[in-house]
Amino acid sequence: MTNLLEYLNEHFHTTRQLLAASDIGKEQLCAWQQAGCMPLPSYSLDLHISCRSFFGKHDESLQLDFYAKDYAAWLEFLHVSSSSPSISLQQHAYATFHQRYLAQTRKLFQQGMQPAAFKAKEGGIDLAALDQHIGREWISFLKGTYGLCTKSGLPEDIADKEMATLVIDEITDRQCREELTEEARMALARAMRVLDQASGLFAPHERARSSRQRCIVAAAEKYKLVL
Repeated sequence: MTNLLEYLNEHFHTTRQLLAASDIGKEQLCAWQQAGCMPLPSYSLDLHISCRSFFGKHDESLQLDFYAKDYAAWLEFLHVSSSSPSISLQQHAYATFHQRYLAQTRKLFQQGMQPAAFKAKEGGIDLAALDQHIGREWISFLKGTYGLCTKSGLPEDIADKEMATLVIDEITDRQCREELTEEARMALARAMRVLDQASGLFAPHERARSSRQRCIVAAAEKYKLVL
């Protein structure tokens, strides 16, 4: 429990800290979550506390929610965007998420990181396939998933994580390929560095099952790579 609390307090904001950092009220936070604009917490702790003192025993229960610290920036974006009546805030939030995710994916493609799943036959990005993918990513974003498995929880890190993971799995056949060419080793190292920069640390009890463990720690050991 101590290790988990230390990890959460170091890497995340509680609801109170997030609201203080963004100057947003809790009612507004909940309203935007219900409207499908703002992610849910990445971790929720149900705490049951028993206290003894001179006055006797006291029992108390509470829930603590934890959010990626950079979600304060997303809240600020929602606050600024909410003043524009042109389209619904949910539509604008998704359009912005999509635009930022696509822009980051374009950068990765230009750098040579081109997962087969999103590579068009004539070269470049298969936009139809990527659009469907981003739609699924948006759902995971709203669930709070990427607040824990990326460093920021924001579209750029999400795109980096997903594209790098796909490339790593393609090169290594999900770490089933025993030998790699030197060219493949160089491409693998580049993808692993991108993933390392974008990937979250994960909570102590989750690390052994995490994408970081499989695609960075285990892959580096198997293929004798130093990042």
